[in-house]
Amino acid sequence: MARMAATEAMEEAAIHPRFKRFVPASVLLSAWWVLIAALIAWAIQTRRADLLDQNGDEASLRKASRIEPLNAEHVHTLGRYALFQGQDADEAISNYRRAVTLNPHISRYWLDLAGAYQVKGDVALQQSAVERALAAYPTNPDVAWEAANFSILSGDVTKALQHFRTVMTHDPASTDRALELCWKVSGDVDAILSEAVPSDAGSYFQFLDFLTDRDEPEAAQRVWLRLQELKQSAPAQLALPYIQFLMDRGSISEAWGAWKQLAQLDPAFGHRMTPENLMVNGGFDDQILNGGFDWRVQPKPAARLALDEFTFHSGRRSLLIAFNGLPVDDVGIEQRMAVQPHTDYELSAFVRAEDIESRSGPRLAITNAEGALLAWTDDSLGTVNWQQESLRVNSGNARLLYFRVLRQAGDSPIKGRFWIDDLQLVAR
Repeated sequence: MARMAATEAMEEAAIHPRFKRFVPASVLLSAWWVLIAALIAWAIQTRRADLLDQNGDEASLRKASRIEPLNAEHVHTLGRYALFQGQDADEAISNYRRAVTLNPHISRYWLDLAGAYQVKGDVALQQSAVERALAAYPTNPDVAWEAANFSILSGDVTKALQHFRTVMTHDPASTDRALELCWKVSGDVDAILSEAVPSDAGSYFQFLDFLTDRDEPEAAQRVWLRLQELKQSAPAQLALPYIQFLMDRGSISEAWGAWKQLAQLDPAFGHRMTPENLMVNGGFDDQILNGGFDWRVQPKPAARLALDEFTFHSGRRSLLIAFNGLPVDDVGIEQRMAVQPHTDYELSAFVRAEDIESRSGPRLAITNAEGALLAWTDDSLGTVNWQQESLRVNSGNARLLYFRVLRQAGDSPIKGRFWIDDLQLVAR
């Protein structure tokens, strides 16, 4: 009996819950502290290696690499020191190769390795390293730029253009610099459009502006034609610099042709014009573009210009000119009209006046590009309800006429309000 009691007591002690919990908890606690200690030691070593790496001298860099032999960044930094400080390309290559072995996914390591191979004159290995850099980060514009430069040096212009496409696609701020190099190494508009410039209307317009800024009319015209072939919509405002470029060169017919083609780029643009009327947006119902063959506004202190949605002859709006009592000769509204030489034209418009006080009221006028007056209407004074005004003019040698609102005695004060609506210029 005593033996059985002793046995039962031992079995009970062996499975007692307090005893069962005590042993695993102590083991777990010990393991936890070991893990914490290891993490602390690792953090200290990592911080120490980083500080050594920041010192920048060779001894510190080598020590950092020994502390963390599997850290590719330390090895890469040691390679840069060897190349730029020690002027030792072989040592640099050795470290760069080790860095890309430890971490082949950092494109910067591969590019630096390519640079070291370039110093050694090993073109094949340089190209291989550049391709590995691209594979590591194919959309990185910095990598693509380096790859483009390598392709230029190796004489592969087509591949360089393709790399510049990556630059322009993923770093639009670098587009002008990229286009500068594309134009310098190629000079072939079609090749640059096909290989380098992203296939969207915005990028094509950037290239177009690049060429007009450099006074390259033939190349710019080619881009404009390719832009039409692209068949993508774009805001008409993007074309204004090109159309102004053509105007400044005296290519009025080409400018007018490009202007009419804007309806293909901007679906909302077409209704600004009618086939017979050479004036654009003559009812002021559309946004004023302030360029091209649309209205241009130059604000004057004496005459406030506004689009009036409450007073109009037809449509939705008219142009309101409010005079504040100061003298003014040209109220600051203008439109340029493409015409044929030695042709008769008739201008018509509806005008309205309210309390115009002056010895010289506003007149609708047509001038040439030099500002010489060709014809104008009678002036408007007092208060007059909507009435039609018209005048006739012969274009002479001009291909471009200007519509303006002028006064005969511009040095005299003027007060009151004046509206214009439904302008037309037609050949007679």
